[in-house]
Amino acid sequence: MFLRVNENIYLDHLNINLAKDLADIIEKNRSYLKQWLPWLNHSISPSDSEQFIKKCLKDYEEKTSFTLGVWYEKNLVGLISFNDINLQKNETKIGYWLVENRMGYGIISAACKTFIQYGMAVLNLKKFIICCAKQNHKSSAIPLRLGFIKVAEVKDAEWLYDHYVDHNVFELLCN
Repeated sequence: MFLRVNENIYLDHLNINLAKDLADIIEKNRSYLKQWLPWLNHSISPSDSEQFIKKCLKDYEEKTSFTLGVWYEKNLVGLISFNDINLQKNETKIGYWLVENRMGYGIISAACKTFIQYGMAVLNLKKFIICCAKQNHKSSAIPLRLGFIKVAEVKDAEWLYDHYVDHNVFELLCN
């Protein structure tokens, strides 16, 4: 699976050979990512990344989720995913993360736009949901930039190491 976003950005499946690269970028960005993502304590080694990639490939085969690497100028810089795909309801949740030094380049906004187009055309998805920490203003700006509507605020939506965070919930309905 290869999706060209623009001349500098593309999305592609992860494979086992990328486990070390994935582990390296997670480690280099651990303190930054830990502000918003709850899984960093379970991703410490290339072996953990390898297990994650295997799970992603299995979930893709089962059509329950779909995770792609995000590449910028031929470097792996993050992930984007359809989580909890519900083909009966034609809906999914979108998740994403990006390394700190590539923030502000429009990479995730562009990747989301291409990914949504793929979801509509290939998976017949009609409803896309993005949930992100209320205090994560950069992440919350992405769905708004893409035409999503904020539909809810969820108090104590996620446990983040030593505290709960509230979530903003955004939806995009497509015909």
